Amino acid sequence: MGMLDIADQVCTVSVNPSTEKINPTIPPHVPPKSSLRHLYTYCLDIRRTPGRPILRALAEGAKNEQEKRRLLELTSAQGFTEFNDFVRQVNIEQ
Repeated sequence: MGMLDIADQVCTVSVNPSTEKINPTIPPHVPPKSSLRHLYTYCLDIRRTPGRPILRALAEGAKNEQEKRRLLELTSAQGFTEFNDFVRQVNIEQ
């Protein structure tokens, strides 16, 4: 099943109940029920350089331990400079 096969299926957007964030919220511009097509067309910026929270979320789901460790390094306080050099500066120079 490809993305086009499920693009118009309605999905629910919610906060993960096991999150450790304090007062987590869904941004107001993201509807709680919508199709994937609507979310990716009108609500999500998929061309933006990923921020540290997105990298942290990717690390939580990473199955490869080396990739997980690298993502966590980039999102740590100690990895702030490297995050800017490795993730943000690359896009500025292009």
